[in-house]
This record gives sequence, structure tokens and C-alpha cells, in this order.
Amino acid sequence: MLTRTLILTFCLGSLLPALAGAARYDFRALGIESKILEETGIRLNEGYRSRECVPAYPSDHCLPTGFVDAVEKGAPFDDLWRVEVLIVDERDAEADAILRELALRYPREPKVMWLLAKNLFFRSERLPGHDSAGRGKALEEAIDWTVKCVEAAPLDINCHLHRGALLARLSTNNGVVRSVLNGPAVRDAWQEAVHLKHHYRFPSANTSWGAANYGLGIFKRLVPDSFWLNLIFGFKGDINQSIAYLQAARSTKDDQVEIYTELAAAYFCKYAREGDVGARNRAREALETCFSITPPDKISEISQQHCRMLRATPEMACGYSRDRQQETSIARFKEELNK
Repeated sequence: MLTRTLILTFCLGSLLPALAGAARYDFRALGIESKILEETGIRLNEGYRSRECVPAYPSDHCLPTGFVDAVEKGAPFDDLWRVEVLIVDERDAEADAILRELALRYPREPKVMWLLAKNLFFRSERLPGHDSAGRGKALEEAIDWTVKCVEAAPLDINCHLHRGALLARLSTNNGVVRSVLNGPAVRDAWQEAVHLKHHYRFPSANTSWGAANYGLGIFKRLVPDSFWLNLIFGFKGDINQSIAYLQAARSTKDDQVEIYTELAAAYFCKYAREGDVGARNRAREALETCFSITPPDKISEISQQHCRMLRATPEMACGYSRDRQQETSIARFKEELNK
């Protein structure tokens, strides 16, 4: 299982050069955000200091990367930081308007592209559960932005992270079985994000590396562990890998409701498949932690509700996803292929 020690190793190489050149402010100084606000007008998002940050390395200032970029780089990163805060505040219409204007002014800036994709993703997540058509439309446009993002910046972790997340969500929206051909692209996008080993901290205090592990954890649970699936499509599930990825994500942000929802689902699934009583106990522990956290936003509220659902019906764990229950039978995958 990957640990914080590995995260330290992964993140140091990509961040230290940038930090070494940052001489204007000591971002670790007490009250630095007040000084920055006074001198630049750039504001840290409200409530950020109440969010737990797990340092990625010993000198990590734990501030959002977008905030630091806005301070150090100026335009267009000051506007892009405002957009990140708007997305966290669920003001997606305002964020979308700014981003589309920036896309015209900076057509090759990858951060504009992945923020457009991210905003569309969260907009789709807040749609009613029955509106699969509306969700699908938003997700398909967002995927187009991630394709452009990867083409423009193939070494940007957030291009790959959001491409994987959107392809995966489109698959669960349409049905994992019907979307089986998306599987390799989802896996490859997230694995590329993990392998890039770059650190980007969002206004939620989550990191891009942690989010990529989170996505792979869900993917490895929902896909059947099948020799046939691997032979035909080149990918398969693995419940133990699922748990390892989710634990890696937890090591980067251990107060996130959604992580415990997914850990509970993974451990209950391991119990269902292997009869591992210890896994069932760990699932129950994950649920207790899930219930102990005050949800900071609507999506976390939904995830906490789903913790209650998993407690009441743990047998749904292997096919659980936030938008709809998924079919995980290998027989159904074979049926779909033969249509």
C-alpha cells in the first residue's frame, strides 16, 4: 500500500524547483494570506484553513496551488484562481462565463481547458439522479475539453486526471457494461496521472495525485476481476488494488467524506467476494468515520447519505456508484459484447 512516505518522494521532485524560485513571499509564514490580500488583493478561499491539509513533503506550505500561482504568476492565473473558488462555491454559471472568455484569450492554456472540464463535471454531479441525458451532455462536452488539454499539455497531471474522471463518470452514467470500451482509456488516463507524480493542491485541500488514486480505486472495484475481460479488452478489476489505491488517496486527505464511502464499498465488496470478515469490519469502521465528518458541500452530503445506504444494504457494494447502481457480472459484459 502506498503511504505518505511515497507521496513525499513523488512530490518533491516536481515542486522543489518551483519553490526554490519563489522569493517574493514566505508561504509558510503565519498569517501570510492576510499579507498577500493586503498587497495583491488575491484572497484565499473562505474556510480553507478549516480544511485539513496533509503535507506532501516537510516544507509543504499546504496552500492551494492555484492561489500560489495567482500570486506568483499574475494573469491569467489570478482569474483562474477566482474560477477555482467559484467552482468550490458551486457557482458554476459564473465560472463557466469567465472560463469561456479566457478560452478565447488563451486558447492554448491547459488550465483553462481542465477547469472548463472540471466545472462541467461538478455541474453534472449536481443534476437530479434521473437526468442521465442532461448529465451525459455535460460530460461529453467536458471530455472534449480534456482531449484538447492532453494534446496541448501531455505532461499536465490535471489533463489526465480530469479525462479519466469524466470518461469514468460517463461510463457509470450510461452503464459500465455498455461502456466497456471506455475501460482502457479510463485506466490509462488515471495511471498516467499517478505516474506523472506531480503535486497540485485544489481549494478543497485535495491533491491531483490523491484524486487520481481515488479514481483508480473506484475503477478497480467496479470492473470484474476476469481473465476473459483482460484477454479481450486488456484490463480487469482487482479488489485488493482498489483498496490500496483508495488508501493512497486517503493518505493525501483523510477528512474527505467520499473517500470513506468508497472505502466502505471496497471493503464490503472484498467481504462479498472473498468472505473476509476483517474486510467487513474495516468497512464498518470506514462508515463510522464517514458519519463523523461534517460535509462541506452538496456532493459530500450525497456521499454521506450513500454511507447510510451501504450500511443498510452492504450487498450493493461491488456495483455501487454515486449516480446509479452498476452491473458487475462478467456474464453481462459478455452479453453486451455480443449485441
